[in-house]
Amino acid sequence: MEGVLVEIISQFGVLGLILAGIVYLIYEGFKTKKNQASCSTKIDESIRNLKSHVDTRIDDINVRIDDVNCRVDDVNDKVNSQYDILTKKIDKNPEVFIKKFEEKQTENNKEHMNKVMAQFDQAPKLHKVLKLYRERINCDHIFLGTFHNGSTTISGIPYCKFDIIAEKFKPGYNSLDNVELTSVYKDSDIMVHDCLPLIISQEDHIYYKIDENGKSELEEVDDILYRRLIKRGVKQLAANLIRDAEMNPIGVVGCIDFGYDELNFKELNNCAHELEEIYK
Repeated sequence: MEGVLVEIISQFGVLGLILAGIVYLIYEGFKTKKNQASCSTKIDESIRNLKSHVDTRIDDINVRIDDVNCRVDDVNDKVNSQYDILTKKIDKNPEVFIKKFEEKQTENNKEHMNKVMAQFDQAPKLHKVLKLYRERINCDHIFLGTFHNGSTTISGIPYCKFDIIAEKFKPGYNSLDNVELTSVYKDSDIMVHDCLPLIISQEDHIYYKIDENGKSELEEVDDILYRRLIKRGVKQLAANLIRDAEMNPIGVVGCIDFGYDELNFKELNNCAHELEEIYK
């Protein structure tokens, strides 16, 4: 580069060097403008392609919207047509529809009454089973509890409730010191912590023993229930879930013993199965 400059100066002088510089600058400016024009052309082309793609997508969405609207219109037309037909039928023979409505009401009432009467039929059987198996299990107290839907949240989600509906004591053990569980567990929400229903609902069967020093694994699981049993003098607690034909839990049969008598867990399991058959 230095040799080129020397040659230009020797041939044309300093003025020639200045002219050469001007020519070089003009050339570089021309190249820059040309490159800018080329880039601008490419950007414009990209924008056109993108716009075309977006327009195509919008057209496709509009077509789908029109198709949905047509289907909605068809459904509305069918609903309106069926409504008109039904209205004409009712207007023509109102007594027919009144009769069908009354028959349906009668059928529903009859079904409800059958269920109520079934409860009357079940009650003696349930008490008979509890009394029989209290002796077979060799416990001081046996009880039957059921799960049911109570009130619902504002969004309609039902609470799961628990009631103890029947129990049998060994003769001489149903004193004021041994409060009946039907009064303790009445419409109890199983989601409330430290509550007997919650513990049993999580297992097919449970068993807790309280030793002479008042120690038990139950203390770690449910401290409130543990202290309640200590206060009542309970030494053993066992229970089995009761399930329906779909294997959904519908209730619990449990037993309490105020001593350390050997409990027959096989008979407790048999009791649960027999109660399941009654409910089925």
